[in-house]
Amino acid sequence: MASKARKKNSKRSTAAHSSLNIHLIEKEFKALPTKLAAQYRHQATHLKQSLHKLKAELHKAEAQQDNLNKKLLTLHSAQPSANNRKQLAKLKKSQQQFNKTTKTLHTQMQQAQKQLEAATNQQDKWTAVNKHLASFDKEWRTRSTQAKPKPMKQAQTSTAQFRDNFETAYTPADETETTA
Repeated sequence: MASKARKKNSKRSTAAHSSLNIHLIEKEFKALPTKLAAQYRHQATHLKQSLHKLKAELHKAEAQQDNLNKKLLTLHSAQPSANNRKQLAKLKKSQQQFNKTTKTLHTQMQQAQKQLEAATNQQDKWTAVNKHLASFDKEWRTRSTQAKPKPMKQAQTSTAQFRDNFETAYTPADETETTA
């Protein structure tokens, strides 16, 4: 007898537990667009910061390259000597390195801009999904409250009332017009 009671209680607890799980899953589902939008917003801010750093590095490299070009011009205009040739060779090598670094910085900036654009698009998408989900939920609640079934009329108590209602409902409105 005690085992039957335990089985009934366990069935009741699993039913309550499963309904609780459904509510938790639904709650997580409704919160998911907000979480994803926040994650993409965080990613976008991180990408903006890295893009800003890349721009600063690029400006710094371009300034160094301009200084290097000025030095090259001064060495070219100076009288050729063994020391000048060595300096020219070093400056040309460093100029090639700066060209490579500026190219890599440009490609990194382009990639970061593409990633930033993708992250902002995803953020906008999930924000819109969140808004649509909220409006759908609100509309669903209003429609479900409006669509409640109307209570049925009470049953007629006497046959005389039924007969009166039946006769008035199915008799022609004006019998004199139909016979003429």
